[in-house]
Amino acid sequence: MNRNSELSGQEPLDNYNPKMNLEADKHETLAVLNSFYINVDEKNAEGIASLCADDIDWLIPVSEVLPWTGQLNNRVDIAKALTLLFDAHMDSEEQVEPGYVFVEGSEAAVFGVMIRIPFATGKTFTNQFCQRFTVKNGKITKFLMLEDVHEVERSFE
Repeated sequence: MNRNSELSGQEPLDNYNPKMNLEADKHETLAVLNSFYINVDEKNAEGIASLCADDIDWLIPVSEVLPWTGQLNNRVDIAKALTLLFDAHMDSEEQVEPGYVFVEGSEAAVFGVMIRIPFATGKTFTNQFCQRFTVKNGKITKFLMLEDVHEVERSFE
């Protein structure tokens, strides 16, 4: 123990291990992702919104055809957007399959495939996606959805 830590009553930083924090963050991030995808599978818009921080940075690139897209920054708007998304597609054949999950501390990237059928056309479409998450204090603070928006738009024509 060094003299300064003896005087302050604090533990020395000699035992500090940043990997321990990354591991703790990783477990928290994985737990939130697991809840996120359970809620996606259940089409639970409110459940997904509850996983988000009060001041979230949420982005699904804007489409004139898809009303659930755009930049959002609060839970109420996210729940509304997700309800529009879920209500626009048939349940019977829908699949959202996260294939690869990469997590480093509070940051995650998920690569997967979704299969959906819009009620408007009945056309099945398959689309690959990448989702980027930042999780802090058990809440999603950033969400970015990358997908072939034009493919999704075509399925509604």
